[in-house]
Amino acid sequence: MLAVMATVLAAVTAAPAGAAHASDTGSISGTITHTGSGAITVNLWTIEGGSAGQVKADADGDYAFPSVTPGRYKIQFGVRSNFDAQWQWAYGKFTFSSATVIDVDAGATVDVDDTYAPGSGVRLTVTDAVSGAPVDAVCASLYSSFPGTCGATDGVLTLDGLTTGVHEIYVTSSDGLHAGTTLTDVRVTPGVQTDVAVALKPTGAITTTVLDRATGEPVPSVCVMPLTLTFGSLDSEMCQYGGDNYSKDDGTVLLGGLAPGTYTLLASPDRGSYGLQWVGARGGTGIQYRAQKITVVAGQRSAAPTIRLDPAASITGVVTDAATGETLLNGCASVLPVRPGDSNPMGGPHCIEYWSEGKYTIPNLGPYEWPLQFSYFYDHESYASSWSGGATNRKAATPVLAGVDTPGVADAALTRVGPGMNVTARSSDGQAWNGYLHVDVFNAKTGDYVAAMSYTRTLSGVAAQPVRLRYVADTEFRSGWHGGDDFTSATTVRVNPDKPKTVQLTLQYDD
Repeated sequence: MLAVMATVLAAVTAAPAGAAHASDTGSISGTITHTGSGAITVNLWTIEGGSAGQVKADADGDYAFPSVTPGRYKIQFGVRSNFDAQWQWAYGKFTFSSATVIDVDAGATVDVDDTYAPGSGVRLTVTDAVSGAPVDAVCASLYSSFPGTCGATDGVLTLDGLTTGVHEIYVTSSDGLHAGTTLTDVRVTPGVQTDVAVALKPTGAITTTVLDRATGEPVPSVCVMPLTLTFGSLDSEMCQYGGDNYSKDDGTVLLGGLAPGTYTLLASPDRGSYGLQWVGARGGTGIQYRAQKITVVAGQRSAAPTIRLDPAASITGVVTDAATGETLLNGCASVLPVRPGDSNPMGGPHCIEYWSEGKYTIPNLGPYEWPLQFSYFYDHESYASSWSGGATNRKAATPVLAGVDTPGVADAALTRVGPGMNVTARSSDGQAWNGYLHVDVFNAKTGDYVAAMSYTRTLSGVAAQPVRLRYVADTEFRSGWHGGDDFTSATTVRVNPDKPKTVQLTLQYDD
């Protein structure tokens, strides 16, 4: 608390309230010996913890409080660093409670000399977790949003001037060829260098450039997302402004920290004159399965096609109740699979509201053919989502062309669907589990998110289709996939509202 207060004090000299004769006050002066760099700030505190003044020591470390009301004080000094201030107390103490009490009498000068300990530091030795080779293209910081200190030498990167105590240090790769990590419980001791070994997992990276197709000029602030063909679901968290996946002023993008595999790119301009696109070999497309596939290899950068942005287009239409033919307020459309109730995912949902004249409109699309998912915003109504053309998955959808001057048009009718699956759970030792259980349901053919069961063991509002299940139970169990270790190896189960079946999950204890 005192250190925080000290950082915001104006540089003033202590003086008693009102006018006072010199004989009514005392003074404090001294020299702070400092072998490092940076100006030393000296704070004067009463023993009750109240501020009594602040001065800056000169280049030789000399300082003075020339007019101090008689009383008992403690002196604090420190140097600001890139991370924080390392505060110290006379004499050679690091806490307020242990600091020496300085008595000041009227008409007397008290000399307080001390030595400022070098800023406590953490020396990181960063290596490749596979080869053991030093890694120099790294940055380290105390806060994930700060740039911190970048560039190691032979794998060694030092953070100086950290405060005494326990810190979390974020280590990231500046070239994208290693996965970042968070070092927890790094303890910093005054005047002592702390050594920490860091082994970073090698990853791959994708590079590209974003241009205006018409002018060839670079376009900054475009979010570019690397996504596998099977990605389950997509949400707004993937495009947090200012992240590394945004194009720079020159249009360049570096997508680092990627696990080896095959990716496609989704480019999302910032709701301006450009449209959303999957990145194809020669231009944008609205269908992920037609996008350019990019192979990522650990330790390498893979060049993706240049992203050429086209004008924004749109699609509009009506969503109705299949039984009544009435327009569904809160009927929605999107070009990517969404979770009901998610108000800000990428590509939708765009829903029919009271003021929308009974239509949905999806804006800011590239002028391409897009698959559309139709859904109801609130899942408790049990309307089954469907894809354009009546398909139950995105890959089989009939694409709809988005128009620039005149919107593309696509209508849909949604049907209420009853239970299509029941779920029970047992522990690995055979005990029935009736506690908390959340199950996410994914289409088995595309990996797209379909629905969820949370605090319920019955799946309603899902049309007949093959699915795979991912579950999360209480903390004593590990999360997992039904019948496998991941989506690829999980067991496929058929949802059938006409003949619902029961699926039993086996929960593994968390060791």
